[in-house]
Amino acid sequence: MEEALEKGFYTHSNSKVMMPNNGPMTTSPSNRYLPPLVLASVILLMAGLHLVAQWRLPLPVCWMRVVTGIPCPGCGSTRCLMALARFDMAEAFRLNPMVFTAFVLLIGWLLLWTADQYLHRQWAVRVSKRIQRLPLAVIIPLIVVANWIYLYFALPR
Repeated sequence: MEEALEKGFYTHSNSKVMMPNNGPMTTSPSNRYLPPLVLASVILLMAGLHLVAQWRLPLPVCWMRVVTGIPCPGCGSTRCLMALARFDMAEAFRLNPMVFTAFVLLIGWLLLWTADQYLHRQWAVRVSKRIQRLPLAVIIPLIVVANWIYLYFALPR
């Protein structure tokens, strides 16, 4: 039994079943490169949006706004991401605060996740546990509605 524990196995309480003890943050070769790959894909997306702006390609149309005249909660998100690609933070926030905030949080989470993978810290686990305690089923719809109201009054007609 002690030999199994030394090899990285543990026993469940009151059980003789041996389970692998990978610890709270396992870093297998397959997922070790996942955080930087996701971060690289976000950077490529931003570079692509920068090229769309440079080449003046047509942007997608919001059909809700075309049909009803009312912007949807995601209106301005493409232009927001394009402003982020130009590092124009104020314009990006003005175009769609919800998408801007979500993007900044995504980049922060990816950086934290990457740091966890390489520094073997557990910051992402701690942050994740704190987030799970929040009433997200109430907070997220309130943020979407607040963003929608903002867009209705802030975006040009």
